[in-house]
Amino acid sequence: VTNVKVGDRVFGRAIGAAYAEKTCLMAAEAIPLPDNLSFEEGAAIPIPFYTAYFAFYHKAMLKAGETVLISAGGGGVGAAAIQLAKAAGARVITTVGSQEKADRARELGADVAINYKQQDFAAEVRKLTDGKGVDVIIENVASDNLAADCSCIATSGRIVLIGTGTGKAPNATFGVLPALLKDLTFYGMSLLSADAVIPDMAAAMTPDFAAGKLKPIVSKSYPLQEAAQALHDLLAGKVFSKLVLIP
Repeated sequence: VTNVKVGDRVFGRAIGAAYAEKTCLMAAEAIPLPDNLSFEEGAAIPIPFYTAYFAFYHKAMLKAGETVLISAGGGGVGAAAIQLAKAAGARVITTVGSQEKADRARELGADVAINYKQQDFAAEVRKLTDGKGVDVIIENVASDNLAADCSCIATSGRIVLIGTGTGKAPNATFGVLPALLKDLTFYGMSLLSADAVIPDMAAAMTPDFAAGKLKPIVSKSYPLQEAAQALHDLLAGKVFSKLVLIP
């Protein structure tokens, strides 16, 4: 281990068994934690921000001036993706499940937050883009949204599949014809395939965390013995961004 020393404050992905008082990190992924961030905030960085960064810059190849739709903007990856997309110079539309989450998503930089429980998000996206559709979709809830995504994405658009949704079945369906006519590109992704680039992604984002340009959002911290309650609250949709377990 050459990049950090005993006593340094670091953050990173656990190799496994993260619901514990002690765990292990890959040495290259032990990233110095900026002084302005707490350990709880550091714990909220790796999975959301690495996922969003990998989706934008290693899959969709997001460019300034493009329009992005981020599903589940109130989730951990969604909140990270909103910030990263705005930092890249994109117009950001996001979907959320409550007015409170819509307000908080806009505070993070979203240009438009659509309450999918009250509005047809695909129809709203088409209106907001004058019928053109968005250039990139970061899809956290593919089991519910994939067909609608195909109806509100632009020709030659890119859809990055992050997940099927918290507590959802791991299946999704969509109409093949819209995908063919629009010449769409679908990307699947997992951080399990991103080990080699994680140190570089962390190096690219850490200065922005230190400067306050990017902010890990912790909705609530729970003592480790309340992990079951934390998962219950997550599934109940009572969370904006991340929950953290503390020893």
